[in-house]
Amino acid sequence: MPESTAALDKVVFCYDRAEVLHSISFALAKGEVVGLLGPNGAGKTTTPKTVLRSLGMKYWDTFGESYSGGPRWH
Repeated sequence: MPESTAALDKVVFCYDRAEVLHSISFALAKGEVVGLLGPNGAGKTTTPKTVLRSLGMKYWDTFGESYSGGPRWH
C-alpha cells in the first residue's frame, strides 16, 4: 500500500453535545480519489470540513461556498 498523505484515526466531532462523527478512521494516498455516500445526516459534509479544519484550511475557501452557505462562483 502506498504511503498515506492524509489520515484520520478515531476522529470524533460534535455539534454542541450531539456527536455526529463517531470514531471515523481512514487514509488517503497521494492522487487517490474517493467519494462519500450515505443518507442525509450521515456526515458526508462534516467529514471533509473536519479534515480541512484540522489542516488549518477553511471549507468555503476550498469548495467555493460562501459564508451564507450558498455557492460562490468566479
